Amino acid sequence: MNNEMANTCKWHQQLVTYLYGEASQEEARQFENHLQSCADCRNEFEEFSLLRGVLQKWQITDAPRVVIEPKRSAFDALRELFQALPVWAKLATAAAAGLLVLAIINTDVSIGNGGISFRASIIPRAEQPSPSQIARQIDREAVLALISEAIAASEKRQQRELAAKLTELADEIRARQDVDLSKFAAELRREQRLQLAEIRRDLDEQSDTLSLSEILFKEGDSR
Repeated sequence: MNNEMANTCKWHQQLVTYLYGEASQEEARQFENHLQSCADCRNEFEEFSLLRGVLQKWQITDAPRVVIEPKRSAFDALRELFQALPVWAKLATAAAAGLLVLAIINTDVSIGNGGISFRASIIPRAEQPSPSQIARQIDREAVLALISEAIAASEKRQQRELAAKLTELADEIRARQDVDLSKFAAELRREQRLQLAEIRRDLDEQSDTLSLSEILFKEGDSR
């Protein structure tokens, strides 16, 4: 008997439902009772059960491990920016930092008939600022604004680079997974066809052997 012939039993459609545990208790009980009396359904059930057992032995390989470095701090970004600057820009930045320190300690430099006067104090003085002090305050604010802009620009650049790297890494991972899944699906289909062909060949050999025995038995009876 060839297994490629269609199963005309009305219970044939219930085979997959029962095999994957999707049938209700009553449907499962009825189908089990039917298997006791229907050889076609029973043989087909055994064939699919064997094939399912073979497929369950396959395991998908683990996805590649992805390690993402944490975002760098603003200090690291500023240090990297400073290292990338040319020499003249480093000198200008150092001078701006010096002005910032002088601004923090309330430095007052004045030039008069008596020469140059330099005063510094941690505690702010209560005296009214002179026009020269107001001008220096404006300069300090401009320097602070430039430093803040440089830090903000560096952070934005780092964020864009990190986002680009993450996007590139995600695309690479998806591409690798698609290739791996395609290879796995092709190999799985090939193995399924081989397993099914082998099972059908074994069943055909058993069926042919049984048919030959029946013929010999009938010929012996007729003699």
